[in-house]
Amino acid sequence: ITMGILIVFAAFLALGIDRVFRQGSNRLENQWIDESVRRVTAAQSGEVDALERSARDYATWTATYEFMANGSQPYVENNLLPATFANLQVDAFLMFDPDGHLLAGRRYRDGVVSTDGTGALANVLSRHARAAAGGQAIKGVVEIPEGVAFFALLPILRNDSTRPPRCALAQLRILDSA
Repeated sequence: ITMGILIVFAAFLALGIDRVFRQGSNRLENQWIDESVRRVTAAQSGEVDALERSARDYATWTATYEFMANGSQPYVENNLLPATFANLQVDAFLMFDPDGHLLAGRRYRDGVVSTDGTGALANVLSRHARAAAGGQAIKGVVEIPEGVAFFALLPILRNDSTRPPRCALAQLRILDSA
């Protein structure tokens, strides 16, 4: 009888220890997950905010506003250079008309600036571009054909704010596996 009581007691003790251990382990795991999510969210927010500040510099520049009015090619040749993309740490620079159609755009890959792939990026952002051309700034994360990208889409304004928005400008930073 004593042996039976000891076995039952040992079984209850083992089950109790196992339950306490599992609860503690689950609690620690949930805390770790919550903290990781907070860190990722803060990092994402910081990246998107930095991208928005960079895009705002171009979107509120009178030269950009005038380019969208008359389409002078020297704007693209003088401003969308490899050094610009590298300095701003952006992978794409797109400009849309009020209907969300791509008017000008460049991609930066492997130190080379080209128009390759700008159409696919524009298709993903065109709905947002219409809202941005109307005056609404939009930023966030978007799924693109090659993965995921941070983006900032802003209305193009004169730097003196004397005229209404004209079109929209987007900058993207594409996330890769590195």
